[in-house]
Amino acid sequence: MATIPMFQTPRTPDAWHRVTAPGGYEVWRLEAEDAKSDLRMVARLWNGSPTDWEYRRAYERYLRHPTRRRPPVPGDCIGAELTVWRGGRVWGDIVTRASALAASAERVEVRIGATELLAVEGGLKLVAAEGVVEGEWTFHTLGSATGWEGSFPSRAIARAEHRWLVPAASYNVEGVIRVGNDQQTMSGRGFHDHMYGTGPMGDGMRRWLRGRAVLGGRVLMFQVADARRGGAAEGILLEMDGDGVREVGRMFEQKGGGDWPMEMEFGGRLRLSDPREVGRGWVEYAAAAGGDVGRGLCEIVRL
Repeated sequence: MATIPMFQTPRTPDAWHRVTAPGGYEVWRLEAEDAKSDLRMVARLWNGSPTDWEYRRAYERYLRHPTRRRPPVPGDCIGAELTVWRGGRVWGDIVTRASALAASAERVEVRIGATELLAVEGGLKLVAAEGVVEGEWTFHTLGSATGWEGSFPSRAIARAEHRWLVPAASYNVEGVIRVGNDQQTMSGRGFHDHMYGTGPMGDGMRRWLRGRAVLGGRVLMFQVADARRGGAAEGILLEMDGDGVREVGRMFEQKGGGDWPMEMEFGGRLRLSDPREVGRGWVEYAAAAGGDVGRGLCEIVRL
């Protein structure tokens, strides 16, 4: 019997993968920060979500009674969200749920409600609007350095196949955000990654951490899969600079319990310490790598 593919591989890696697996997902994520204006934004567009509670529960019910329940698929969980911080506090917030996705497998073109992500000459354009919040950003790709794609976390801890794609090292970002009658422009550095998988994060995980640290002319991006019931956590570290994006290690240790780790270390290449909560599940850390020091931002997703 022929195997039915659970996703397609598009010509443009950052395009739509048409994931069809029960419990599968695809997420485009963008971040930007303007230190001068003290503005930061995070946006996501998803077709299926590895962390949405209702979507995950529907998948668990399907596994228990596969002949009596329809399998949940990515088209059952479509949405977009945008959060903007100003002065360290949430300034604007959008969450959109939609019944349909408009996307292309040939190029970056994703529309969910009034939120859209499009490929433009030299980069990407993001537009988001809902209620009194509106924003528009252009992400200008820096150089022509190669991107990276790999698997994380492993099937042992997360049960399905999970892919992590970083299309470019980093971006210059220009944008404008309006909240009610208040408007501010943004000009700074941006980041973008893309994740897709053939199922939700497995019940072997209790927490998923993902973030980055900016240290001089390079950026270190990381993910951590925190195991349940005393199992060993998994980590991965990528380095991004003018030469491209590359994996530099999977050795990982952490200290401290509670809502988030007090310290994290990635094989001697990156150390994060002194956490400070900044809201909406994000924590800021002091970061050190070699002789460089800076700051790291980490999103804590509880599963």
